[in-house]
Amino acid sequence: TIAGGAAGLAYGGLPGSVMGAAVGAILSLAITLACGSMWHKFTFPLGHLIRISAATAIMVATLQVLPLAPTVWSLLAAIVLGGVAYAAALVVLYPQEAGQAVSRVRARGRL
Repeated sequence: TIAGGAAGLAYGGLPGSVMGAAVGAILSLAITLACGSMWHKFTFPLGHLIRISAATAIMVATLQVLPLAPTVWSLLAAIVLGGVAYAAALVVLYPQEAGQAVSRVRARGRL
């Protein structure tokens, strides 16, 4: 990821750095999954991948409709709203697990 970011910075400036870091992270994930599969017989649960990808897409769509400006407050708003959108999507996509989490928090007397 760091090497990708550095290479991207050299060839494409700040946007290139972001793209290079993303490509580095994707390559790292692919290598990690391949090693886990070959050495430890790990299989990636497709259902979870689909739900997490859907939650990510919902978060991205939410951020796309925001009128973002290059300011600290706009960045803060995007981070908070993106996190809320992602969490809400996960609650909808994992209703049983969300209910169990709420039950555990209530049992501890924190909600």
